[in-house]
Amino acid sequence: MKLLRHFKITTYPQGEPGHLGLVGGLHGIRHLLNLVTLPPIIIGNDHMADLMGLNEIRELSISGFSIKLKVHDVKDANLHSKKHLQLLKLGFENKEHKISTDSHRSQLMKLFDSLRPNCSIRDLIINNYKIPMYPCWLGDASFIKLTTIKFNNSDTQYLPTLGNLPFLASLHFDRMWGVQRTGREFHGVNGFPSLTQLTFRDMPEWSEWSEVDDGDFPRLHTLWISWADSLSSLPSESFMSLITLELTLCPSIERIPELTKLQILHMGRACNLHVPLLNPLPSLECLKIICHETICSPLVAQHLPLLRMICLCCEELMYCDGHGGLASLRDLKLWLTTRMAGIFASLAVNKALDKLASFLPKSSSLTAAKERQEKDLDDLKMLERTMRRIHATLQDAEQHWDIREESSKLRLRELKDLAYEAEDVVEEYEYELKLCNAKALLSYLKAAPTTSGSDSRQR
Repeated sequence: MKLLRHFKITTYPQGEPGHLGLVGGLHGIRHLLNLVTLPPIIIGNDHMADLMGLNEIRELSISGFSIKLKVHDVKDANLHSKKHLQLLKLGFENKEHKISTDSHRSQLMKLFDSLRPNCSIRDLIINNYKIPMYPCWLGDASFIKLTTIKFNNSDTQYLPTLGNLPFLASLHFDRMWGVQRTGREFHGVNGFPSLTQLTFRDMPEWSEWSEVDDGDFPRLHTLWISWADSLSSLPSESFMSLITLELTLCPSIERIPELTKLQILHMGRACNLHVPLLNPLPSLECLKIICHETICSPLVAQHLPLLRMICLCCEELMYCDGHGGLASLRDLKLWLTTRMAGIFASLAVNKALDKLASFLPKSSSLTAAKERQEKDLDDLKMLERTMRRIHATLQDAEQHWDIREESSKLRLRELKDLAYEAEDVVEEYEYELKLCNAKALLSYLKAAPTTSGSDSRQR
């Protein structure tokens, strides 16, 4: 047994088959000096010292820290000397009660200060952190191999200072319930020179992200933020290397800053009427929007010259201003967007007709007629937009005005119906116009080959 290198125990806590864990003690494990792997430990009152001589260990997961533990027992684990340790996972007791007294907080702080690992560590995971302050070693610049940090479920009111870690590449925060703002205390003096992936998840109180300088995130290419209800904005123009941005359930963010290298943008909202405004995104290729209650998705075609794919899941979506001018658009995917199916089909027909019309001579009577018809259509659409605003006003009047006379109520409903029908009139005119244009173009093109063929024979 003394030569044992890999030790694994399978238990089934809370009906989870195949979960690796250990409930209870590890008496005698101190003699297995060649261990490389060890199952997760739920620490008791006196088991930390059993880890003292396990200096070959590569991964170590210890949970269940509480005020029952003694500081000298934790020090006896001697994590600082384990130079082969690459992954360290630490966690408090997973109980709902908070640390009640200052003496308890002080004791737990000393416990975590005593858990300083060797500088060889590459991955650090901390769960259920219940102390207002962070251990003194966290974020120390001597951890030159540390590339990944994950924080899960913490009551602290601010994020740790991690900007001094020179090679930190991936950073994940999940359920940081007390954090309200992040600023220079998070970025530190040097920022994050090597960070490529950053995730914030389930932070309902987080409302401000500020004090970000241009050089704080020079290599960040992926940013995920989800369940941040109060966050109102992203640092303006601070992520010049960002390639992927995903915002899920962040209803207070009103605009996306100008990100020159952004290629993929995903936005998911459950119950918002408005999609964030997009500043110029000259490299954006894929846009995904999930926003069930929005009725309008405005895009400025000039801001999105390379946009190739749009994915929409918007049940109430009715208007997509600017989509028709997206010159690079190749792929359009719709989910639960039945109201828009006809509109996008109309856009496709328009593009086809414009392509055909481009082959006509400039002097063609068809071209001149088409221009007159398009002007008439624009005038009709302007009228329709005015009627739409009238309809919205009348809808509000019907709900909130105190109108008692039946004749007035009847007249109000008639006006509202007329305004609503204006949209149908415009759609019908546009359909008839396209049909006439298509027939005229087909007739013209049928006659064109004869002329072009004779011209080519003469040449």
